[in-house]
Amino acid sequence: MSNDRRQWFGAYLARLRKDAHKSQRQLAAMLCDVSGTQSLTRNEVSRWERGGRIPDSWLQFVAEVLGVPLGELERAASYARGESDGPPFGAAVILAELIPPGDSLGRF
Repeated sequence: MSNDRRQWFGAYLARLRKDAHKSQRQLAAMLCDVSGTQSLTRNEVSRWERGGRIPDSWLQFVAEVLGVPLGELERAASYARGESDGPPFGAAVILAELIPPGDSLGRF
């Protein structure tokens, strides 16, 4: 797992949080509220944003709280973990999501 990729993910997550006008503490509190647990702290959000950890089990809640498509966060996390080689975003990724399953365009 590349440290650069983890740091990229952290910066991406920090940008999403800042775009939502939330502090790390506010994000942690909101994630606790939607998940029904009180185990997440601002320190853990900071670890994510520094690239120290990837928030695997928290991705669905991060997507919900920040209003980001879950698939987008999952692709970014997969890239950060080194599970995919291609970039997590871009026109090809977005276009591929618009093609219905089984459509002949999806073969190209």
